[in-house]
Order: sequence, then structure tokens, then C-alpha cells
Amino acid sequence: IDGMYIIAKVLNGIPNVASMPLAQLRDHFRDDLEKLDEYDGLVAHIKKPFTSDQHEAITYQQLFMTSWQDGKLVRV
Repeated sequence: IDGMYIIAKVLNGIPNVASMPLAQLRDHFRDDLEKLDEYDGLVAHIKKPFTSDQHEAITYQQLFMTSWQDGKLVRV
């Protein structure tokens, strides 16, 4: 789920996605992924999820368990 939210966050920040040529969109998307500073998600807090040589955003060291308590997610 966190991966999809990261993708959506990056795509929402790119202007004119629907009309952008695919090669340009790919480059823009990659560059913007690599510019993300951190992401606080449902199962992981990720500092600098992507870099030019690190393309695995979520590693097992970053994962944590959550439970739904009183209308919100709480780390276990």
C-alpha cells in the first residue's frame, strides 16, 4: 500500500501527466522519486525512499506493525 501512495504522491506533483510524452514522463517520474525526502506510511517510515542507486524504497528494517485503535492507526 505504501508503494502505491508514494507513486500517487509523485504523479500528483507532475503537471500535465496525461499529455506528457512517455519518455519525458518516465524521466520526470524517476527524478521526482529520487527527490523525495521521506514518507511516513501505513507500515513504514522511509527516509529518502529512492536515490539514483537505491530503487528499493521499503526494506524489512523500516517495517512496523500497526493496529486500528480508537479510529486511528497506532504502531504496535
